[in-house]
Amino acid sequence: MLRTGLLATVSIAAVFCAGNAAAAQTASQAPAPANSAVSDPTQPGEIGEIIVTAQKRSERISTVPLSITAVSPALLNSTASKNLVELQGIVPGVTFPAPTSYGGSPIVIRGTSGQGTFLEDDPVAVYVDGIYQASNSRFGVSDLTDVQSVEIVRGPQGTLQGRNATAGAILVHTTDPGTSLAGFVRASLAAPYEYRTEAALSVPVSETFDIRLSGDHFYQQGYATNLSDGRHLGGQEATNLRAVLLWHPGSRFTARLALNYQYLANNQAAARWAYTAVNPAGQAVTAPTPYVSLPDALQQQYLDKRLDTNVQSRNVQQSPNAALELHYALGGAEVVSLTGISKAVNTGMTDSDGLGTVGTNGVSLVDAVTGQLRQAYNQGHITGDQETEELRVQSTGNGNFKWLLGAYGSRAYDQFTFNIFNLKESVASNQIIGFQAHQFGYSGAVFADGTYKLTPQLSVTGGLRYTKESKLFQNAFSITNFNSGFTFVGPVVYAPPRSTFNDVSYRAGLNYQATRDLLVYASYSKGYKSGGFNAFGVGPNPAFQPEKLYSAEIGLKSYFMDHKGYVALSAYHNNYNNLQVTAGVPTGGVIIQNAASAKIKGFEIEGRYKLTDQLSLSANAAYTNANYTQFQNAQAVDGSLVNASGNRLPNTPKWQYYVQGDYAVALSPDWKGAASVSWRWRDTINFFGTNATPNLQGAADGEFGARLELTHTRSQVTVALYGKNLNNKRVVAAEQVQFGYPLAFFNQPRVVGIQLAKAF
Repeated sequence: MLRTGLLATVSIAAVFCAGNAAAAQTASQAPAPANSAVSDPTQPGEIGEIIVTAQKRSERISTVPLSITAVSPALLNSTASKNLVELQGIVPGVTFPAPTSYGGSPIVIRGTSGQGTFLEDDPVAVYVDGIYQASNSRFGVSDLTDVQSVEIVRGPQGTLQGRNATAGAILVHTTDPGTSLAGFVRASLAAPYEYRTEAALSVPVSETFDIRLSGDHFYQQGYATNLSDGRHLGGQEATNLRAVLLWHPGSRFTARLALNYQYLANNQAAARWAYTAVNPAGQAVTAPTPYVSLPDALQQQYLDKRLDTNVQSRNVQQSPNAALELHYALGGAEVVSLTGISKAVNTGMTDSDGLGTVGTNGVSLVDAVTGQLRQAYNQGHITGDQETEELRVQSTGNGNFKWLLGAYGSRAYDQFTFNIFNLKESVASNQIIGFQAHQFGYSGAVFADGTYKLTPQLSVTGGLRYTKESKLFQNAFSITNFNSGFTFVGPVVYAPPRSTFNDVSYRAGLNYQATRDLLVYASYSKGYKSGGFNAFGVGPNPAFQPEKLYSAEIGLKSYFMDHKGYVALSAYHNNYNNLQVTAGVPTGGVIIQNAASAKIKGFEIEGRYKLTDQLSLSANAAYTNANYTQFQNAQAVDGSLVNASGNRLPNTPKWQYYVQGDYAVALSPDWKGAASVSWRWRDTINFFGTNATPNLQGAADGEFGARLELTHTRSQVTVALYGKNLNNKRVVAAEQVQFGYPLAFFNQPRVVGIQLAKAF
């Protein structure tokens, strides 16, 4: 593995750094619109200017002292990426595991992992049109249709993006309305059976008012088969609608309102990924055996998407939300207001045991005495309401001092109802454990950030943010035993039911802009993630404490060879304190526990180079060494306490790399063709931070993708063939603990499809 990663890194570095050694020439392109990731090049053979907004203003990427990858609509199209999970490998140092129960998909940046659980926050702050999104397990960014760019910022962003940006931030910018009538329609059909329809239309209502309407519908039948009843598993259905209204009555004032509605229904394909011990005498399933691997033949059966489950796992997520952005120019400065309001509803049922009618040892799971099928499943209903407001005053122009001052406030209310059914699966009786939780959260912050030029080339950056937040948690639970008729009902008295957290996050940096296109920087920053309460917490102290990350980073980024190429390199060393770790509960549910400390160090390189006017190469590589330095009394998969000090952090491959080639050619005055091929690879990962046995790991995964398209330029009609995971690699892509066992979720097999598009 080490040799493979080194060879990939050296090869990529040689391609980009060889060109960079020639020179970093200045260019004269005008800045792109604020929401644009890549503008059109002014000369043939150039790759175009990359514009980012990670520092709350539109800037050329080669002047921003942060590790940023800007994903453009063209890249989303060429890789057939329609959600964040499908961006796996395209961004260095980032892992997007497969969605697990209730749609949770913890995003991991540089070894800093999210939870994918209920009511808890994630360490990757996701913003859509400048508005902070709640935990992705309640409702995540499932759709990337009609977005102008996706910026993935790596490293703590506590100053500019606020709390819960310990690992970094993902900034999604939806497309602005245009000033002329324009749009597109697209339809695609693929095997295994799925289809998608998309459309967007910009309508100039008047000289000062424009509207853009967009939507898509996606249906996936499911790529796995349930041997118990022949149903398809792993499918989903999604509908996304958006309206963006832009009012610009004069040169000083602009108002933008985005109205969104997202609907997602899915049925997860999962299986118990450990040998199951069953007592054939008619009692309960015996003590867990989570570290005993499945027989090879059964592993292959599951990887071939032939599963056996006795409960249909399905959940439905719905989220209407609105984002209002106001800009008012003052002359040398502007006032910016961002107001967000959202509601999320997640309802479903999930198979907890991952078993069918027989255990993995071939013994029947039908109770020998009563004839009852042993089952374990859960039903949940989670809702969240959130309002946010950010107000900033910031400088404009290109003076020696760029500054901003801001204040932020949010209110969130979450409700959580969850019932765990244990029907002679891990106990000798039939019982239900129910939870009803309510959480109120309030957060306020003030912040300041600025960059001052000491000389035309040398500048310093500094930022400070003070955050105060409060969470009030209430929980009642009940235990009902159907066999005895006994019911115990809470509530549980917590001590205390309210927690208040205060934090000061900061960043400081030294930047050397050697030329207009070459930046060298060094920075030190702190990120902060909220503490909170365990949704399944029972007992006198269900709270967990905030986590903090301190990061030192050096980097270089540059355009080179007359804008034929772009390269960015960075290296970092992180001290990660009091990190929040997910652990399973053998009776059902999960908890968050605080580990003492971890150290993470690594480097990343990414870039793009136009070999000819028609042919370009994009690539990246990342090395991440992430381990607990101290984590004693960690709760393992089976509920036992272990010393996890020295273990690797979860969902973090040591090496990963990505290579993509794009070729475009004019075939005639009316026709042009394009082709792209890509290869993504990641190293072995551990799914749990406390154990690293083979069945708790994800194997190294390499996947090949391609796209071939033909466009009639006069009619703007495009037909394309595309494929994902063409080598049909099959791996466990995510795991979570259920009843003391690992439950495995799988990657999507080979997908081959055709797309027809019309632009106007």
